[in-house]
Amino acid sequence: MRIVDPETQASFTVKKYRSEKEYLDDDQWCHKRIILSPENNDFKDIVLETVSAGDFRVAEVFLSVLD
Repeated sequence: MRIVDPETQASFTVKKYRSEKEYLDDDQWCHKRIILSPENNDFKDIVLETVSAGDFRVAEVFLSVLD
């Protein structure tokens, strides 16, 4: 699904979040890889590897459709 913002004409695609975790000592873990898979098959997965928490931020989260 490709979405176009009517105000800015910018386009966006909804992505599903998956992560592969690496478990460390003392019950802690870190992300080994984060994969953002687009709903639209015209786009490729975005794969983030070996990144720190401060390198990226979540801009929006889709929770549900309002009726």
